[in-house]
Amino acid sequence: MRNSDFVAAHTDARAGRRIGIAIYFSQEWDAEDGGEIVFRGHHGEQVVLTPQFNSLLVFDVNAHRDHEVSVVRGQRSRLSINGWCMTATDDIDQRPFQEHRDDLDQRLSPIRTTISI
Repeated sequence: MRNSDFVAAHTDARAGRRIGIAIYFSQEWDAEDGGEIVFRGHHGEQVVLTPQFNSLLVFDVNAHRDHEVSVVRGQRSRLSINGWCMTATDDIDQRPFQEHRDDLDQRLSPIRTTISI
């Protein structure tokens, strides 16, 4: 993303998408550079995350539906790779959400201990 680029508020929740990911590559990026991801809650609350070099953002697309990327300011480019972890079928949707979260936490537990962010 370059100067004045942004991503309007949207949701990544689509059939098969479970986990959203973003890997950030811009060194020495700070809030003044913009390009922050902003998650919005159901009651107007928001969480603003500034991209950090060599970091991985992982989020549940169903739990964190509404989000956007703020306007990039200045002459530097915001470099990232974005994507989703998918399921082959939607049969997982038949289980209660908490069961999804518990299952995901259990599966990611060994990975979280090996990734340094």
